[in-house]
Amino acid sequence: MSNKLYKDKIELIFNEEKHLYTVNGFKVNGTTAILGVISKPALMYWAVNQAIFFLQNAVKAGESYDEIQLKAIFEGAKTAHRKKTADASDIGKLVHTWLEDWIAGKNPKTPINLEMKNATDKFLEWVKKHNVKFLESERQVYSQKYNYAGTLDFIAEVDGKILIGDFKTSSGIWDEYFLQVAAYQQAYQEEFPTSIIDGGVIVRIGKDATLEVKEFNDYEKNIQAFNGAIELYKRLQELKDEAYKLKKKEGELNGK
Repeated sequence: MSNKLYKDKIELIFNEEKHLYTVNGFKVNGTTAILGVISKPALMYWAVNQAIFFLQNAVKAGESYDEIQLKAIFEGAKTAHRKKTADASDIGKLVHTWLEDWIAGKNPKTPINLEMKNATDKFLEWVKKHNVKFLESERQVYSQKYNYAGTLDFIAEVDGKILIGDFKTSSGIWDEYFLQVAAYQQAYQEEFPTSIIDGGVIVRIGKDATLEVKEFNDYEKNIQAFNGAIELYKRLQELKDEAYKLKKKEGELNGK
């Protein structure tokens, strides 16, 4: 996917399969990769719980298991969180695509899957209740100053306010989401300095038919934190590259 930005001076290409951005042929960091430096302890506890749930269903009281059976059970527990994530991700992607098509005016059919229908129904209720008017969707942005790129989900007028928004199908609204939206706003206003953005909004649509909407306007604090994450990400990458070069050099000296 190729887009011309900054009055056609910059060509931003996004490889969806590799989730890779390039600008004028050079790789640039995505907002998701940058925010990956933020610790997410809740994910660790969630993964542990998924392993426990798996073991509770797989191991029966009074039963005996041989070595092969135990190995299979332990392997299943070790990867239980990945399967759970994959299952939720499939639904999330389908809902996200439906929302994109609806905003683009493609009139997608009402989902047959109950979980998807619950999610999309809640979205339409929110749009009607708050007189939401979508101005842009799936816009790719790039910051020349900080050299990062991303794709914002939408810009919309919500109750008369112009907001940059992000759709989420996660189990909660996490702190880094606010930083991500601020990053989109920074890049967007860098390209369009006269644009007026009143704030951001996270629209979380759960597969259990819950709709959670969080508006916010603390841009300055959020963008300061995001730009700090950029510096941390860059330094960690430098240390990783230095360690790799040193290891490679030592290997060459040892004749490997």
